[in-house]
Amino acid sequence: MTIAQRIDDAEFLWQANRRDGAFLAVLVAFAATARRVRPRSIEPSDAKSFKALFREQQLPARLSVRFRGEMVSMDEFFYKWLRCELVHEGGLPIGITFDTEDNGGLVTIRLSDDLPITISSVWYHSLVLAVLSHPANADVFPMQEVRVDEVLRAHEVSGQRLIGKDAAGLKYPGAPWIPPDESGGISLSKEI
Repeated sequence: MTIAQRIDDAEFLWQANRRDGAFLAVLVAFAATARRVRPRSIEPSDAKSFKALFREQQLPARLSVRFRGEMVSMDEFFYKWLRCELVHEGGLPIGITFDTEDNGGLVTIRLSDDLPITISSVWYHSLVLAVLSHPANADVFPMQEVRVDEVLRAHEVSGQRLIGKDAAGLKYPGAPWIPPDESGGISLSKEI
């Protein structure tokens, strides 16, 4: 399978309301993109390659969440607790769920023991866009700019926000990016 097929599968699974499978497929496509950017000859570690691309494409490493009693950067959280758990354990760990109705926040932290972290659908869509638009994948996605523009237009129309920079180095007027606040950080939604 190719990176493009993984993205097509992810989108199919997302539309079928199979969120774990959709996240797994997009995380595999993202990891494969990371390998294209940093081949084993440059970076032998899959984890370091994934996390470096995540920091470049999504958010600065300073954004963290508390999970299982420790502060975890978002790149580590997505690699260890989402990608690795889905790949090696076949599902999400207890304490992490997806909120497909949240299309504007990043994570929701619920102050309870059973579901402490809920991942917004914003992350899924932002990872798809990061893979689609990355210059390293220009040969994988024919008419890459057109496809990226279609995705951005669809998100703008639906009001779905996105995280990250414009990975292709292009400017997309009206793109619904989640900007950092005045301190350079990102606001999290919280429930008490």
